[in-house]
Amino acid sequence: MEKKNIIPLEGLIPGGELFRDFSPKNFEQYSSSGGNLIYVFENKVFVRNLSCLCDFSEISIDEINVFLEKYELERMNSFPIFHLLKERNAFWFLARSRHKEKNLVAVFADYSQKHFWIGPRFAEDAKSIVYVEQRDLFVYVHGRQLLAENGNVRKLVAEGLTDDELVGLPVARSEFGISSGFFVSPNGNFIAFYRQDNKLVKSAPMPRVAEPRSALDSELYPMAGEESEIVSIGVYCFDNETVVYYEDNKDNYKTCVSWGSDERFLYFSIVNRNQKECDIIRFDVITGVHNRLFSESRHDYVEPQNPLFFLDDGRFLRVSRTAGFNHVYLHDKDGSCITPLTKGEWEVSQVCGFDSKLGLMMLQVTLPSPLDRNIAVVSADGFFQLLTSDHGSHSAVYLEDGYWLDIFSDLNEPRKISVKSLRNKEEHCLLKAENPLRDYRVPFVETGCININGDDIYYRLFLPDDFDNERLYPLVFYVYGGPHVQLIRNEWTTGSKGFEFMMAQNGYVVFEIDPHGSDCRGHEFEAKIWRNIGKAQLTDYADAMKWLLSEKKFIDRNRCGVYGWSFGGFMTMSLMLKMPGLFKVGIAGGAVVDWRKYEVMYTERYMETPQKNQEGFEENDLCNFADGLEGRLLMIHCDNDPVVLWEHTLSFLKKAISSKKLADYFVFPGHAHNVLGSDRVYLMRKILQYFNDFL
Repeated sequence: MEKKNIIPLEGLIPGGELFRDFSPKNFEQYSSSGGNLIYVFENKVFVRNLSCLCDFSEISIDEINVFLEKYELERMNSFPIFHLLKERNAFWFLARSRHKEKNLVAVFADYSQKHFWIGPRFAEDAKSIVYVEQRDLFVYVHGRQLLAENGNVRKLVAEGLTDDELVGLPVARSEFGISSGFFVSPNGNFIAFYRQDNKLVKSAPMPRVAEPRSALDSELYPMAGEESEIVSIGVYCFDNETVVYYEDNKDNYKTCVSWGSDERFLYFSIVNRNQKECDIIRFDVITGVHNRLFSESRHDYVEPQNPLFFLDDGRFLRVSRTAGFNHVYLHDKDGSCITPLTKGEWEVSQVCGFDSKLGLMMLQVTLPSPLDRNIAVVSADGFFQLLTSDHGSHSAVYLEDGYWLDIFSDLNEPRKISVKSLRNKEEHCLLKAENPLRDYRVPFVETGCININGDDIYYRLFLPDDFDNERLYPLVFYVYGGPHVQLIRNEWTTGSKGFEFMMAQNGYVVFEIDPHGSDCRGHEFEAKIWRNIGKAQLTDYADAMKWLLSEKKFIDRNRCGVYGWSFGGFMTMSLMLKMPGLFKVGIAGGAVVDWRKYEVMYTERYMETPQKNQEGFEENDLCNFADGLEGRLLMIHCDNDPVVLWEHTLSFLKKAISSKKLADYFVFPGHAHNVLGSDRVYLMRKILQYFNDFL
């Protein structure tokens, strides 16, 4: 059967009106409770019994909206983020009033009876509900009238807060794996939380285009070498309404917060300001006494990412790059390391779940190659087993009692979701998504590796579907190259987010590599960028281009362009400025231009401070290389970017003008670090037009 025309841009790009039509079907918000699997699919909550997987109940967004309208709450277009009440068949979510004050309201739903209500009318043994609003922690409580200030709602730590302090929010700009600002103890008797003091932190301006007049907001933004936030950790006890603090008033990073199984001790990691040493602390939440269990250090940097995982006997499992690759270690309750539970030149890329009763941890691992993701389990007694072994990408969600959810894709399988059991090897397929691109013209994709300086550097190449080896094609090199990102994977569309398909459909060849500095290749591979954050990647990109032009005779060497965003924007500009003539056209989005102007936590990990590494910062200040600009360079930035401040590319534009170098510029008003939603389609149109005009 003859295939249809190319995929419309609105279907290729996230945020496009047709994007869902061209994406494989998927579940959302997987979780389990009381022997049930709960997930969202096509704007409905489904509840299935794990043992038989028969449908138990479902709740649609329409049913929720009927209730919201009745109580004058704002309607929802899609299913809200919900939280389970483990002690009964119910979940809760936050909704807003339709009135002027827009107050937050907790809405509860019993999914066994399809019953909704407002407020915490649930069993007294249910956990308290904690959320953050207006710089403070709030809690819905039950059966504890002494706590009530407004019905069943109470502020926890408002007393003593200054205008510079925030409570219950993520700290360290969400580095070190930090995603939450508060941590409820296993039995719900305590809440640990971050309290950050920003009185020494400088702010950056954030313009807000509005009617009838625009305004100027600000963003707390500690730059490399500057004063940063001071963080303490508080623990609120429900029984006596007291808060105990761990405070050292030091300029360091407190992360990987975890509760011991008996709720007596809180554990966390403290990384010193230069990020070369990490202490693991045990904090007695009753007495406030603390001690250091153990430490680790490296000559370049440490970067803990995961909490501790406690067994019932007090021993714990820890994930660390101690030996150069991310692996699991068993520790005694006094902190001493007993033994590594995994080892080898591969990475534990994610912890997918932990069962203290069964004594096992579920892992996503980079086996059999760095391009693959498979699932394994490891136990405290040293048992290790690969549960999957495909050339593809598995992710997993550990549910309960040995059941787990397996989500798989590869180049030919858009998505398959199955419930599996560790006990009896049963597998029940819940979703096998159809190929939404089956009737459309899609690019050819080639993957492989190039040996650069003794290491395998993986690449992928997107070719037009009507590719003719006798023709010459323009090339766009898509770059990133920074830590925590791996572009090339054995998964559906090889991980493309639409840009590569768009360019190939318009007659371009798209080339990508994961150079030194990229994720999931071990510490040594990543740390090649230490103290000179862009040098190793420049070498890899240049060598990869040399290989490509010699091996692929269909590339028109006179029509080569480069594009990247964020770290990729930095690399795009570096290539255009430091290797003039290699690319005719470059597009840099949200680019870091001067690492002295980037945030403390990230920059000082890889570059140290400007005071200690003046040469490295000078070498990676792109304003110093403005005179080298040849060809066409388009810089794109969002005016409300809180990650890479707008002043980065504005400062380069100013330098280009004084150097009499022509550069092009485009601003997206009202967007943050990247262009999301329907405007992203406009961004891609702009990029395509620029390459068409000049390449």
